[in-house]
Amino acid sequence: MHSELDCGSTIYRSEEISVVGSVMQRIRDRIRALEDRKEALLQEQQSLLVEGAISNRRGNGNNGGN
Repeated sequence: MHSELDCGSTIYRSEEISVVGSVMQRIRDRIRALEDRKEALLQEQQSLLVEGAISNRRGNGNNGGN
């Protein structure tokens, strides 16, 4: 016997609910992974900007007398 969920005029079997729940969890996991990757890329960008600013400053200091 299957358990069912009555949502208005549509009845969903527990197997269908389980599949949907599994897919939703995979989507949440993928979103979390993408957010982590985005954060890592933003940190790398910030690091490169700081590195470029320091390098630029050093370059300007060395060329100041020329």
